[in-house]
Amino acid sequence: MPLENYREKVERLARERKGKPIYNASVDHASIIIERMFAHARENVSILSGKLNARAYGRDEVVEEATLFLSDPEHRLCILVEEDVDLGDGKNPFFEAFKNHNNVSVRRLPDHLHESYDFHFLVMDGDSYRFEGDKNKHSAVAAFGDVDAAKNLENIFESLWDSGRELSARHQESEYEVMPA
Repeated sequence: MPLENYREKVERLARERKGKPIYNASVDHASIIIERMFAHARENVSILSGKLNARAYGRDEVVEEATLFLSDPEHRLCILVEEDVDLGDGKNPFFEAFKNHNNVSVRRLPDHLHESYDFHFLVMDGDSYRFEGDKNKHSAVAAFGDVDAAKNLENIFESLWDSGRELSARHQESEYEVMPA
């Protein structure tokens, strides 16, 4: 299926929010789904990822939709990563764009936790998701409006969130301030 047709199908499913699954077979498909999730999110987005792959999350369209979503201070984005990331190194356009937003939180999971599961996911508003059953591949299934599956993923995210350590450009900068004697 050509990418433009795939984009149209994802947009239709996102608007309908009836829980119909759609397969995601590539990084191009992943970025379209992520972009549409941000475009249709009403309250919150939670992401469990290795390092938030810039090839999917760093695309202009994804960053633009995330920017629009995060322009409402009531909206929340929570990201759990498995690898150390430097939020201020400029290598990932997504982190670069949102590193200082008050409604974005990033935490890193301890190694022993992320070694105990094989998946990654994004969950939106407790009713939509993108789920990678093998975190080493881009293939995934996504659905807009599947409350049961999304709630299960949200519960997993919340239980892992409490074990993560905060990563923040704001905190990293302040950690190294020299205090006057």
